[in-house]
Amino acid sequence: MNSINEFNINPGVYRHHKGGLYVVLDIITHMDNAAKGAMEPLADPLVVYRDLTALPGHVNGKPAVPHKRYARTLSEFIGTVQKGNAIVKRFTQQ
Repeated sequence: MNSINEFNINPGVYRHHKGGLYVVLDIITHMDNAAKGAMEPLADPLVVYRDLTALPGHVNGKPAVPHKRYARTLSEFIGTVQKGNAIVKRFTQQ
């Protein structure tokens, strides 16, 4: 079984560049391929993380859903984004 550390992700809480807090739950490395009748590795594993932000009302025009779970590719999770004139990490560990 793979551990989170094998993917250069430390367990713990991360802050999204927009301010929300999330905890990494797991890394998904394989998917079921019914056509082949077997599990096969994902080219880019998925990071599964849970929202820790308890936000009342709406955020960015969307209803706030505390404790919702998300999945993002590993390369996106550890990647960077353009924020104004700066390049920042999408998530930073707290």
